[in-house]
Amino acid sequence: MNFKVIFNNVLMFVFSIFAIGCNTLKDNQGIISVSGIGTVMASPDMVQIHLYFKNVSPTTEQARNAVSTSVQNALGILKEENIIDNNIKTISLGYGVENQYKDGTMVYVGQRAEQTIIVTIDDIKNNSKKLSAILDKMVLIDNISIRDIRFDIKEKVELFRQSRELAFQKTLDKAEQYASLSGKRITGVQNISESNNRNTILSQSNTMYSRAVSSSDGYSNIPTGELEITTEIKVEYKIE
Repeated sequence: MNFKVIFNNVLMFVFSIFAIGCNTLKDNQGIISVSGIGTVMASPDMVQIHLYFKNVSPTTEQARNAVSTSVQNALGILKEENIIDNNIKTISLGYGVENQYKDGTMVYVGQRAEQTIIVTIDDIKNNSKKLSAILDKMVLIDNISIRDIRFDIKEKVELFRQSRELAFQKTLDKAEQYASLSGKRITGVQNISESNNRNTILSQSNTMYSRAVSSSDGYSNIPTGELEITTEIKVEYKIE
């Protein structure tokens, strides 16, 4: 037998021993894959409201002036309530023709002007009546609709951190139980993946308050509820 044949045989023998060792290691180790969801609740400390202004008049100028007057009235109220300029912004402004169907026919109504403003009100935790006071004044303005009220939390970093810890602890509890039931023990973590990280904003969505609402109704009691911060993760634990 020449040297080349002997060398090849030695390599095959070493490879066989290595493969057996790997298979034995694989047989002794495994993975438990579990998921966990962590949720924390907190009271909102800010709110966003959408103010929508619309007027239809014979001319665009008349419609524009009517909307402009209503917007100025709203801005005056916000200033009285100490809402800073950075918390007020226009997100849409438009002019066009207003038509409507009548007896199956499109009929010209007039010229339309419209504007939408988002207002952010901070620190509602320490001033719970501020939102209701603003709404009570806003509904007295012509050409206005309050289309959306969304509660939120300004700083959510710590809340998400807490939800991640809860989610991870749940996966660990599951993995330890499964390992115990199968006669194994956890030796480490193979992989962690976050499948969902979200906050559910409790809101008064698609709610419209208009000029038709009487100020006597008032908004002195607006429940804000709580904000739900949720993290969902998947963890693969090593076991043997």
